Amino acid sequence: MAIVPELLLATLDDLGKAELNTFIWYLRQGVEGFPQRIPVSQLEYAGREDTISKMVGTYQPEDAVKITLEILRKMNHDAAAFVDRHRAELIQRVRKVMPIADDLLRRGMINYEMFANITTSKTNQGKMRELYKALQSGGTPLKTAFYRILLKNERLLVINLVTTQK
Repeated sequence: MAIVPELLLATLDDLGKAELNTFIWYLRQGVEGFPQRIPVSQLEYAGREDTISKMVGTYQPEDAVKITLEILRKMNHDAAAFVDRHRAELIQRVRKVMPIADDLLRRGMINYEMFANITTSKTNQGKMRELYKALQSGGTPLKTAFYRILLKNERLLVINLVTTQK
């Protein structure tokens, strides 16, 4: 089953540093249905390759794949929920709307018509309202991509929203 580590590496290669840290955090918490856990000390300074080695050394190959998919599903759900929960605050407070829209267009996550609607709005709030229309039509994958780009462009805003959440 040498293909499983390669598959997992390709999957984790798609994650940025912050996303990888989040993945490892979820892995350290454990995944329902898999009682065996990797000791926290073994993941504390782990990179992609070390994380994969620990996973395939701890779990059966098929289980390592299932755990990876479950963690990624959870990460995507949490990102989309954040975008939904903080709609009003994000519309009012995001300042770097066009770099976010540019990135979504470049990734093929929004089309030119959606991009044009965002561009023609006069205020950041109007641009964000148009962007939210696109987010609603794209569902969880688009909301997740938006969240990741938002983290890159408006990290302090995201931190503020997370820490002031009731």
